[in-house]
Amino acid sequence: MEFSQSVASSTGGCCTANSCAFGYLDTESVQVGSGGKFVYNFDSQAGSDWYEVVVAVFKEEDPLSNSILVDSKMYRGSSITGFDDEIAFAGGPGSYFLRFFAASYDKTGGTMLGASLDVNSFSFFGP
Repeated sequence: MEFSQSVASSTGGCCTANSCAFGYLDTESVQVGSGGKFVYNFDSQAGSDWYEVVVAVFKEEDPLSNSILVDSKMYRGSSITGFDDEIAFAGGPGSYFLRFFAASYDKTGGTMLGASLDVNSFSFFGP
C-alpha cells in the first residue's frame, strides 16, 4: 500500500503534527487456546514524510459484530526494511488476527504526507 496527501501546515514536532491513516491489512485468523504470540515482518518507507504503522491483535467476535482489540504496537520513522517484531498476549480461546494500519506522520511540519507499507509475513506461536 502507498499513498500521498496534502494537509494543513503545522509547526512540526509530535504535539502539533498532522497524521493521516490511509488503510489497513488483515491477516488470516488463527485459532488460539489460551494466548501466545504473533511474529511479523514488514517494510515501510517515508514518501513525502514519515511513515506510521500500528500492528494490532484483534479477537474475532460474532461475524456481524466488531472485533475486540487485544493489544497493539506503533512504529514511526523514515524507513524500516525487513523489520521483525512480535506481540505476545494472553487471552481466552477464540480466533485472533493481526491488523496492520498504514499512515503518514508530518514530521517536517510541511503540507505533504505520504508513505508505503509492505507486510511480508506473519506467524503464530502458542504457549
